[in-house]
Amino acid sequence: MTFGIGPAGTGKSYLAVALAVQALQARQVNRIILTRPAVEAGERLGFLPGPDGQGRPLPPTPLRRLHDLLEPEGAQRLIDRGAVEVAPLAFMRGAP
Repeated sequence: MTFGIGPAGTGKSYLAVALAVQALQARQVNRIILTRPAVEAGERLGFLPGPDGQGRPLPPTPLRRLHDLLEPEGAQRLIDRGAVEVAPLAFMRGAP
């Protein structure tokens, strides 16, 4: 496990998502789960539809980094086929 610490804007999320996308493209992993604490820090979180039709808070920074690295259609294609899942950290407890 690797930890990245530093002030906002230093590239922590960008590096994490870039390495995850690289591992996915190299078929070293089957799926990426983008997550972060669902706590607003001066920005609106928004909502994504959940599998049960309920809304889930959207972790914005990792998702933006994914769109930075891939063209928007490519990022959406990965999300649609389940290769990339977006989930707030609170929903990750107990996940396999």
